[in-house]
Amino acid sequence: MKRVVTFGEIMMRLIPEGYGRFQKSSHYRSYYGGAEANSAETIAQLGIESRYVTKLPAHALGEGAVNSLRGYGVDTSYVVRGGDRLGLYFMENGTSQRPAQTIYDRAHSAIAEAKAEEFDWDEILDGADWFQFSGITPALSPEMAKATLEACQTAKKKGLVVSCDLNYRSKMWSPAQARKVMDQILPLVDVFIANDKDVLGMYDDKTWTHSEPKERALEILNWMNDRYHFKAAAMILVVEMDYGRKGTWGALLSDGKIYQSRGFLVDMVESVGAGDTFAGALIVARLKGLSGDEAVNYAAAASALKFSVPGDASIITEDDICSLMKRSRSDWIAR
Repeated sequence: MKRVVTFGEIMMRLIPEGYGRFQKSSHYRSYYGGAEANSAETIAQLGIESRYVTKLPAHALGEGAVNSLRGYGVDTSYVVRGGDRLGLYFMENGTSQRPAQTIYDRAHSAIAEAKAEEFDWDEILDGADWFQFSGITPALSPEMAKATLEACQTAKKKGLVVSCDLNYRSKMWSPAQARKVMDQILPLVDVFIANDKDVLGMYDDKTWTHSEPKERALEILNWMNDRYHFKAAAMILVVEMDYGRKGTWGALLSDGKIYQSRGFLVDMVESVGAGDTFAGALIVARLKGLSGDEAVNYAAAASALKFSVPGDASIITEDDICSLMKRSRSDWIAR
């Protein structure tokens, strides 16, 4: 059985009911989620053994986060317990001309105050095939940047594939800070994953030739690959489709070739976790040996399905993905 290890912060997300505003809301829904946790849950549901590593407080909210992960089949045996806080963030749903709003309350969380030496990567990664992290993890603190670097170094020594979902967050660090840290880590990455906004935000000093989203995405993939020499690089976008509707579209640069997915229409029930689902599904596709064309379509279809599922986790199966792919092209063979 293949095994993927992911490393990051899981938080509680609190959302006002419906499209309520923070200023007047008295009722909130809650979900547990985080970039690497969401990917780990996707990976487990698609048939690959998935292990999630973090630090959580040893109280009821921390236990709730662990139970949430376990409920999706994720191995939590290497979750470190300690610290006082579970990170929180509040999200106000957008509608019409009002965009979604996010307020973070993650300072002094257990993982943000953890020490790099609390994670024994030689033991954690033993028997694994793949290590996945996002750019959020090294942004948490200098210690977590050190822990991420050490995890990648150990993974490379052990022969694992290392992947990174860039997930640049301007509320966590500046572009210059992010580049300084990530320039140490990205040379160790085999598979790079991002959306266009992540790269545009982190490399704000770069001028791009193309403005059309798909063309610019392909330019970004080639530029990032030339800069860091990945084995593969992938990008997921939400694009305009027929009659003003939106859809997911992915591109994969692998073995010197660019593969582009079809567009998969989405229903905007929940956008959180769609990129994490793309990352998790792409990892699964690579581990299952799908071709470049199959892999990018598989991942883009999974991402489209996540938009239909409320919450952070993608409650989808391989049958769901293959059914969508088959509907999109009549000659697709459901695997």
